[in-house]
Amino acid sequence: MTFALRRGHVYATVLVDAATGRAVDILPGREAGPLVDWLKAHPGARVICRDRAGAYAEGASDGAPGAVQVADRWHLWHILAEYTAKAVARHRACLKQIAAAAEQAQPPPEPIATATVPPPESRLTARMRDQHAAVQALYARGLGLRAIARELGVDRKTVRRFAHATTGDEAVARAISRPTVLDRYQPHLHRRWTQGCRDAAMLHAEITALGYRGSLRTVHRYLQPLRTGTHPAAFRPSALTIGEVTSWLLRRPEDLDPRQQQLLADVRGHCAQIDRLAEHVTGFAKMMTKRTGEQHLAGWLERVEADDQPELHTFTAGIHHDLAAVTAGLSGVARKFVGGQVQAVGSLR
Repeated sequence: MTFALRRGHVYATVLVDAATGRAVDILPGREAGPLVDWLKAHPGARVICRDRAGAYAEGASDGAPGAVQVADRWHLWHILAEYTAKAVARHRACLKQIAAAAEQAQPPPEPIATATVPPPESRLTARMRDQHAAVQALYARGLGLRAIARELGVDRKTVRRFAHATTGDEAVARAISRPTVLDRYQPHLHRRWTQGCRDAAMLHAEITALGYRGSLRTVHRYLQPLRTGTHPAAFRPSALTIGEVTSWLLRRPEDLDPRQQQLLADVRGHCAQIDRLAEHVTGFAKMMTKRTGEQHLAGWLERVEADDQPELHTFTAGIHHDLAAVTAGLSGVARKFVGGQVQAVGSLR
């Protein structure tokens, strides 16, 4: 594996005995030459696990021509994950459409009678107004954001937000409109409130079952305006992120909570290309975990290359350039050499 002695400047390669997991040597740089010299000076390696860097492939071939080269599965999966994220990113418009459709499917909250006397301003809102006034005063005196943050003992991001808000109302509105962990569950809370459920603990339990990871206090605070006869901040559709959809595609279905399973099903039902992408990723994962590369890799490559998946085509092109090592990596070849010398060399990118 490669590591930086000094970030971005000097690199070295660590050789690891894959059977024991213990480092056996450190080589200068990450080129083929030092690896060739080391392998010739230490003959007997029967399997060399490596990433797909050309220098390591060349070094292993020249230094130990009789050894079986194996592409390590961690790097194969890591690279597939990168191309999967790029493929999902190409369909970001689909993700926005799904979020908007989910929002439209939610019934709007029923009107709430407006209180005859406006409710008193909360302590949190009052504190934000005071902080905004203090930030504006120091900012007008020419202090920088970092100095203001030190002076007031508040986060610099808060200082920046308040410095750019011209009025206290604007500062409060910006704070309220920021994305929160509760955003995805606001439609459920509104619907249940209009159905007559007023118990914050019960509502917290319901959205926790749907995947919410926040506190009961956050739910209680969100519902408080409803108890005083006003609406909380209007909920808005929260677009699915590329990162979360990618993570769902790369995980086992049983590891997803019910909400994630439903959202992923919505995504796959809405976008045929993401649906096929999911099938390809699942197929590769099965090969990798069951070590069936010898039997199934050729068919997997053929199916992917026949599909309109340009990102995965780049991945398969790399596999073809290192086909023997990838096939060995997906077939558990190293298991046949337990007790023999197995060396691991590669790059942790």
